[in-house]
Amino acid sequence: MLKIIFFFIVITMDLSCKLEKEYSNKDVIDNYNSYKDQIAELKTFFNSVVPRNKFVEIEFEGDTRLFRLGIYNVDTITKEIIYPGFLEWDLKTNSKKVKTAIASIGWTQNILETLKLKLGKVNCISIESGEPCKIGFQRRDMGKYYYVLFEKSMCDSIGSFYKKHCAYNYYNKYVVFEWGNGAVGSGCYPSP
Repeated sequence: MLKIIFFFIVITMDLSCKLEKEYSNKDVIDNYNSYKDQIAELKTFFNSVVPRNKFVEIEFEGDTRLFRLGIYNVDTITKEIIYPGFLEWDLKTNSKKVKTAIASIGWTQNILETLKLKLGKVNCISIESGEPCKIGFQRRDMGKYYYVLFEKSMCDSIGSFYKKHCAYNYYNKYVVFEWGNGAVGSGCYPSP
């Protein structure tokens, strides 16, 4: 009996993985080109609601859950993130824990809902404040594609770093596509 239950669990997990869309480099580029103005507006909005002395990272999972929420202090002189901060996974968006965390940076549920809406309009799931700002496009297996967005044109040395490092796909002087591999697998940007 235990073998039968285990078999059905494995089959169910395998089928659910096969039903998820397998995103590619082409999807990353096509989505960016389709929504680049709205993505830039999202970045501006997010950085306007995050206090200067904070770093915020947030990933939505469905309409009422957060996959991850992180809020950290930032040294205003060195721009370094100061630990410890708030970092939790698998949260309900309307939970007391989330309400308390977002209130610490002056947010309301309305800001959270607006952010979710703006991310959804550009087919994205997460965002990180700062310069550069990182917007998470979609997950692929255990990894995630990101848009790394610069406010000002990258200088040659920074551009050279992104062109040489295998986790990135340099797009232009303002945008780099990044692959965050998660816990396993290659750290290099997947081939087109």
